[in-house]
Amino acid sequence: MALTQNKNIIILAALLLIAMVVVLWSITRAPADITFPEEDSEDTPALEEVYSTTNVVSEVDLAHRLIIMPSMETGEEIKVYLDETTEIFRIVFPEEADGVFKTEKIPITLEEVKAGDLFFIKSHDNIVGQTELRSVDYIEFMP
Repeated sequence: MALTQNKNIIILAALLLIAMVVVLWSITRAPADITFPEEDSEDTPALEEVYSTTNVVSEVDLAHRLIIMPSMETGEEIKVYLDETTEIFRIVFPEEADGVFKTEKIPITLEEVKAGDLFFIKSHDNIVGQTELRSVDYIEFMP
């Protein structure tokens, strides 16, 4: 009986020793060399198609029904033309939300939009590289 107890203790000690070796080996081994591409690398792929963006209103032109926003890449002006099919909303958080995250879309007019307003825009056409957006499905202004 004492022999089987000693045998069990020896097996348990061997298993613990193997486990400790594995843990120490995984901790002390050198990490793999990882090479990250440079930020200005020409290998970085450019976005080919984008249909929505978030931006800030620089100016509102009521006479031409357009909003001017800065390009995120170049800083130059991008004109966002609104036609009769473009929906304009303001996102609001109702007070009776009772701890549940709910939002409401309240239709607004272009006259209610002002410089500095943050908005999300969804276009029907690709907006990459464009300086004028004419196929805008909707604009949601943030609270």
